[in-house]
Amino acid sequence: MDARAAMVYLGWYGYLVLCWFVLPGNWKEGTQLRDGTKLKYKMNALPTFTATVIASLVVYFVYGHEPFLFLSKHCYGLMFSAFLMSTVQALFVYTRSHFNGEMLALEGNTGSVPYDFFIGRPLNPRLGMFDVKSFNELRPGMMLWFMLNLGYMAQMKEDYGYITDSMWIVVLAQGFYTADSLWNESAVLTTMDITSDGFGFMLSFGTMCWIPFTFSLQARYLSAHGATLGSLVSTLILGFNALGYYIFRASNGEKDNFRNGRIGNLKYMETERGTKLITSGWWGRSRHPNYMGDLFMALSWSL
Repeated sequence: MDARAAMVYLGWYGYLVLCWFVLPGNWKEGTQLRDGTKLKYKMNALPTFTATVIASLVVYFVYGHEPFLFLSKHCYGLMFSAFLMSTVQALFVYTRSHFNGEMLALEGNTGSVPYDFFIGRPLNPRLGMFDVKSFNELRPGMMLWFMLNLGYMAQMKEDYGYITDSMWIVVLAQGFYTADSLWNESAVLTTMDITSDGFGFMLSFGTMCWIPFTFSLQARYLSAHGATLGSLVSTLILGFNALGYYIFRASNGEKDNFRNGRIGNLKYMETERGTKLITSGWWGRSRHPNYMGDLFMALSWSL
C-alpha cells in the first residue's frame, strides 16, 4: 500500500467534490424517470477542469516539471487507491439502496447480490443534491487521465531532457478530448449510464479506475520510448484524429438532440415497444457511429 499515493488520491477526490460545491454552474434537468419526475444536475465540470489546468500551469511555472513526476512514479499506488475508492463507493450505494427507498435500476434489482452489486442496484444514488453517479461519470477519471498524461510528459522531460512531437500529440489530443467531454457535460444526461444503468461496481470502477489508468497508456509508453514522428506523419495523425472527432461529436450531437426531442430533419421509425430509432444521418449509416469516431481517435493516439 502506497500511503502517500492514497493521501494524494483522497485529496484529489476531495478537491473535485469541493469544486462541485463552490464553483458556479447551471442546473439542468435530466430525462423523465419511471415515476414521472426529473432530477436536476449541476453542470460545472468544465470550470473544475479549467481551475485544475490553471493550477497545474502555476505549479509548473513556479516549480518546474518535478512536482508532476509524483504522478508517474506513484501510478501504481494511485491506481490501487482509485480501485479502493471505487469499491468502497459501490459497496456504500449498494448497501444504502436497501434502506432508503430510492429508485432502483431495473437490471440491477434481481436479488442476486454479486450481480446487483456489479451491475448497479441504485439508479440515482444521491447525498442531498449531490448525484454520485453523474459526478463520477466525468470528473475523477477523465480529469485524472489528463493529469497522469502530464506526469508521463514530466517523466519524459526528466529522462530525455525534451518532449517529443509524439508525446505532444497524445497529450494535446487527449486533453482536447477531455475538455470537449466536459464542455458537453449535459449530453451525458441522455446516455444509458444515467438514464437506465444502476451505479454499481462496473460503473464505479470504470469511471474512477479503468478510464484514467488505461486511457493514459499511450503517454506512459511514450515516456519510456520517446518516438519522433516528423511534421508529415504528425500532420497525418492529427488529421485522422480530427476525422474521428468530427464523426464522434456529430453523431453524438444527433443522438442527444433526438433524445431531447429536437428531431429536426432526422427520420426515425417506431419499434414495437414504442421507442424511436433514428434511420437517417449518422445513425442511418451505422449502428454505432460514435464508437467508430472513438476508435479512429484511439487509433490515431496509438500510431
